[in-house]
Amino acid sequence: MGGATKTTPSEASPVAETVPAEVGEGTEEGRKEKTAEEDVEQEEDPQVPQEEEQEAENTVANFDLNDLRERIEGDIITPEDGPAFVEAAVIWNGDWKIRSSPMAIVQVRCTEDVQKSILYAKENKIGIAFRCGGHSMKGLSTSVGGMVIDLGKYMRKVEVDPEKRLVKFQGGCRIKDIDAEATKYDLCTVLGAVGNAGAGGLVSGGGLGHFTRKEGLSVDNVISAEVVCARGLLHNISSDSEPDLFWAIRGGQSNFGCIVSFTMRLFDCPKQILAGMILYDMQYAEKIISEYMQFVEDPDLPRELTVHMYSVPSPSDGKKYVSLLVSYVGPPEEGYHLLHPLIHSAPCVVNQIAPKTYVQHQNSSNDMYSVKGVPTYWKSRNITMGAKIPPKLVVESIEASSDYSILVLEHYGGKVLELSSDATAYYHRDCAVIMSFTGYGYHDEKERSELMEWISKSTSMFEPYYNGTSYMNYDCGSALESFAGNLPRLREIKSIYDPDNIFRCNTNIAPLEDIQYPTRCGDDEIEKINSETN
Repeated sequence: MGGATKTTPSEASPVAETVPAEVGEGTEEGRKEKTAEEDVEQEEDPQVPQEEEQEAENTVANFDLNDLRERIEGDIITPEDGPAFVEAAVIWNGDWKIRSSPMAIVQVRCTEDVQKSILYAKENKIGIAFRCGGHSMKGLSTSVGGMVIDLGKYMRKVEVDPEKRLVKFQGGCRIKDIDAEATKYDLCTVLGAVGNAGAGGLVSGGGLGHFTRKEGLSVDNVISAEVVCARGLLHNISSDSEPDLFWAIRGGQSNFGCIVSFTMRLFDCPKQILAGMILYDMQYAEKIISEYMQFVEDPDLPRELTVHMYSVPSPSDGKKYVSLLVSYVGPPEEGYHLLHPLIHSAPCVVNQIAPKTYVQHQNSSNDMYSVKGVPTYWKSRNITMGAKIPPKLVVESIEASSDYSILVLEHYGGKVLELSSDATAYYHRDCAVIMSFTGYGYHDEKERSELMEWISKSTSMFEPYYNGTSYMNYDCGSALESFAGNLPRLREIKSIYDPDNIFRCNTNIAPLEDIQYPTRCGDDEIEKINSETN
């Protein structure tokens, strides 16, 4: 099983060093200029955000960006900057159906820069996309003809209060930035499972991680935030201050404004955890999958333990494998004891489960998330609680997959299930297993079409076991699918804070027409922001 290594994109990505493969970066044939017919196909493609910015006519020549340049401390990069713009416009997902061609990328240095950029965009009727790490599966951190407000270059400050067990971090932080500071005090919080991913996008869409079963979603651990809304005003929000907006940003993505900082609670981080991947030959796949499904359905399983299952393609030898990615956020010896029946239910090919630090496990997939522009496709569905998925069906799907196709079963539940669906804007808590079909590193339109055909067939195969929802950070369905029973309240809040819908590069929540801004958002404050030239 020689050759280069390949990883699987996910908030719970398997450790990078175990998966044998060759990673392609896409070919020119796959990136040819799209015809009108292809544009029609793109609109129907679930990979591409349905509410794509319809502002292709916007060009730098149409706007006086010098006015904005004079008023902000950050950088403004436009197509006129040539290679610098090309580099800044590239996002993590290099699927050529996702067009990244904003009219300008504003790399903000401070909250005031965010405020002035939002006001400029609003005045000129320019749609806005926000970027933290640029790792959105669906390309939501860019736009076509709009403005990208990029917090990820400069706004990465982290402050830890070990006595209050709180961490405050700016919206441009990577997960690894926060982990590095918090673990100095043997503390951590729920923040995904890939250190290089952006924290802001992850948290605003729910947030899954190694501690989710024990401590809940990321949004369940946010205690306050600072948000710049459409009027350019800074809102300091919490359960006691503008509670409706605070409720909405915890799962409502960027629909309500730019979240320039989060404050989250911290909890004890073990000195060592037990984590890693174990790999099995496909001849044992049905046995391992059967044991896995029984294992994760055990209601008495300690919440410190999380186990995910992945199919692993190996283009170097044409074989497929099944892997388990485990993390036990407690004493390693306890983890070994709990896992023994599962991981030894069949002989393995590779076993990398070992004691390590939490940060080592968090950062194990960082290399993959550092490479921009690799084509990625993702479709995700939540499994109904108690559904009995036939292991043979999973094996059938894996065997039909290609060298760049991956089936994923992620194991959550635990504390997430304790909160009601309307506790935050994140609605879909009635799920313990997430099933995803993904592709990574396909090279051209032929391979992409083959991948989509496999995803379509596989998704249909498991239709009886879905609960009709999906995890929003993976899969962009309609607003109704994503927010379900929380959508009416979200639309009312949207109408207050963004009635013109300038924040629409997301799973978009349409504002109502009959709700206007409250009087507290006064024009005198907006004029003050506009007049300041730092």
